[in-house]
Amino acid sequence: MKIRGEFFEVLSSRSDKCFLLYENGKLIIERQNRIIAEDLCIESVQGVDNIHFICGRYFKSDEPLPRAFPRIFRSKTRQTISWLEEFSPGKAIILSLVLLGFVFLYRAIFFTVGETIALVFPDHWERKIGENSYQGLSRVALSESSLTTRRQDHLRNRAKEMAEGAKLARRPRIFFITPICWARMPLPFPGDPLS
Repeated sequence: MKIRGEFFEVLSSRSDKCFLLYENGKLIIERQNRIIAEDLCIESVQGVDNIHFICGRYFKSDEPLPRAFPRIFRSKTRQTISWLEEFSPGKAIILSLVLLGFVFLYRAIFFTVGETIALVFPDHWERKIGENSYQGLSRVALSESSLTTRRQDHLRNRAKEMAEGAKLARRPRIFFITPICWARMPLPFPGDPLS
């Protein structure tokens, strides 16, 4: 591969008309059939005609670089990024489909893992964790509810009817409390207690 252009030494604004050669995996700068720089390593290829070398030298080609040239020296990651930088409707559709695929895959894995953990985790462990959590919180952050006994019984009966309608094997226990340090809302604990 032989590319005609201008070569700039480190910190120099004076250019030399020359050729950039790529032979046997090496980059060589040649002027009038004389090598003026060899074993160059590319730092970056910018635009379609600018090559910056690690040593601080610079080459500007007279014509756009061959499309194959940047691919030789760029890492796969850099090539992928360059591919993404060039917008096209086809790429946009492909990337949108890939993104949607990942969203659906994530949702499927998330729900499957949750169900698997629920099936693998023993039921009595879940109940024990819920009871211990409730007992620990009731000593520190919970107090008796201000609901009347009649209202509590009515809510318990409604919950019992709902559990029977849903044909639950185990009926949840409902405790009525007033939280001291957070908003008033139901607190479901693992296993059983619903406060």
